[in-house]
Amino acid sequence: MTMSTWTDERIEELKRLWSESLTGTEIAKRLGLKDRNAVMGKIHRLGLARKNLATEAGAPANDPMPPEPEPLHPILLLKEWSCRFPVGDPLGREFRFCCAKRKAGLPYCEEHARIAYTPVERSVRAMRR
Repeated sequence: MTMSTWTDERIEELKRLWSESLTGTEIAKRLGLKDRNAVMGKIHRLGLARKNLATEAGAPANDPMPPEPEPLHPILLLKEWSCRFPVGDPLGREFRFCCAKRKAGLPYCEEHARIAYTPVERSVRAMRR
């Protein structure tokens, strides 16, 4: 039979230290535990939460709406199947990617693949001129 690490006395000490805003690592050291994992697990199982420090400091409870987050960069909106052909000025606000269904094996849709890739025959003819 294994002995539990968490006696009633240790749980009360854990609660006290947690309410004093000590970190899990600091509590583990004070309780003589190897690492913070046991402390954090027990805190979670006990349903303990920290007090909201902003509320304690006198921050207004009815804050105005938080600022709107920055829009995602267009590259983050691409799907695996999206055409990656850039459209517009990369430094402009309207910059985006085509996002049409791309051609198999290529990063671009059929229309943009024709623009991006020059057939070898046309390239060789152009070099001869």
